Amino acid sequence: MSDALPDAAVTGEGLLGKLMSGVRPEFRADILVPARGTLVFGTASCRVPGCVRQPRTRRLCRGHYWAWKKAGRPDLDAFTATADPDGLGRKELTVCIVPGCRYGGARHGLCVRHHRFWERAGRPDRSAWLAGLEPAHDPGHPVCTLSYCTLWAQGRSQFCSSHRSRWQAGGRPSLDEFIVLCESYGDDRFDFRALGDRRQLKLELQYALQCRHDERTAGTPSAVARPVIALAAASGVRSLLD
Repeated sequence: MSDALPDAAVTGEGLLGKLMSGVRPEFRADILVPARGTLVFGTASCRVPGCVRQPRTRRLCRGHYWAWKKAGRPDLDAFTATADPDGLGRKELTVCIVPGCRYGGARHGLCVRHHRFWERAGRPDRSAWLAGLEPAHDPGHPVCTLSYCTLWAQGRSQFCSSHRSRWQAGGRPSLDEFIVLCESYGDDRFDFRALGDRRQLKLELQYALQCRHDERTAGTPSAVARPVIALAAASGVRSLLD
């Protein structure tokens, strides 16, 4: 701690209070996803037209880079011209094969509800069974809360059956946290969750990012900040001044 700095500026509520008033709300998120086009954070888009993810290698996002490698590393211009922009994590999920039903497909292409009906009917030939069904119709049914998913929400959940399963497999995080993680999948993001309840330390790092953004003099992709955040989290300190 520098003797040249007034105590109120660096200790206790003095610094914490200044950080609370100085760090803008958009930089206080536990998972900070920069607005698209914020060049200081390296948020240019993948070279595949229509893909909204940030590039990692050869100006391709991680998903398209691996797809390009899996395809045998073809000519990049030809690959990007034909690649599906909806990469892993945002593709339309499998829907129930019953006409009109927008629940997620599960067993034998049927949602849980229609699969149960099919089993009760004695597992008849599916094509004939489907032909005898009235199309499902529920125009007011709520859909999955994720912006890119159009499937019906399952039961009392805010998510479709597949995204509800992912939420459960992920340890049932808070809904807000899960939504941010899903919506920003493949994007450049700054994750401060490892800092836990060390509010001052978190605010200090968030203030540093805010300054980088406002000064617009040096690029700061998450790959630059990630090891700093990890080092601070592992150190056990409650302030960078420690």
